[in-house]
Amino acid sequence: MRTIAHAAALLAVLCAAPAARAAEESLDRTLVHQSLSPAANVVNVALRNDVGLGLYHKERTSDTTWLEPSFPTALGADWMLVHRIHLPLVWQPVVVARTGGTYGLAGLRYELMLAPVSSGAWSGGLGFGLQFPTESDYTIGDHKWAAGPTGALSWSHGTLHAGLAATQLWTYASSGGYPTVDRLTLEPTLSLDLPAGFYLLSAPLVVADWKRPSADRWTIPVGGGVGRVFASGSTRVALTVQGYWTARGPTEAWTFQHPYTAPPDWTIRAGIALLFAR
Repeated sequence: MRTIAHAAALLAVLCAAPAARAAEESLDRTLVHQSLSPAANVVNVALRNDVGLGLYHKERTSDTTWLEPSFPTALGADWMLVHRIHLPLVWQPVVVARTGGTYGLAGLRYELMLAPVSSGAWSGGLGFGLQFPTESDYTIGDHKWAAGPTGALSWSHGTLHAGLAATQLWTYASSGGYPTVDRLTLEPTLSLDLPAGFYLLSAPLVVADWKRPSADRWTIPVGGGVGRVFASGSTRVALTVQGYWTARGPTEAWTFQHPYTAPPDWTIRAGIALLFAR
């Protein structure tokens, strides 16, 4: 009888293991999709590093480290406020020389969105963004107070996820001789889940500077990469590596007059995010 009981227990464990793995993969997939949605009901503590290669004629290299936590606060059972913070630390090389540069803090950006608590395929929110002149050096950032509307919309179905976040900022207070801000930032996202916690990802940062002539306005990177989510205790960790080629940017005539606005030829991005389900 004891042998039969042991065999039955072993059979139960073997039958339960696939179901447990399926449940874990489903949770991983849900958290990945939520981490890619700016208006999701998840705590996301993200750190990413962007290395820009081939800046201007001297082919300099820039480096920006972004601390980007986001978290919701509940407004009853059906609504929430989603907070997003973008804090960049920048290595800005002297693009007109082969040596020299500055490392420091750029402008802090904060976004607040009102969003419904959603468990369906669609999620989204609307709110406003603020930019603060926290730059530590005159060669880095805008040095302007700016504000404007922000919003996000995401869709998930099975292994697919697609989304778009947008923020438009205008200067509302300024000092010194720095140019005013009139800039749209778009964050499109597309991902496809793979087995074992892996997923394909494309999440470029598209920027339109409305103060420039139409031919110099848009900066559009093209590319993508791969990510993987795994458990670390009770926390999910998402790791990503991506590469982007600048398919469109300012013209040569514009960058000759404004060399520090020249985008890199390539951007290599690595990121880590700690995900906490709500």
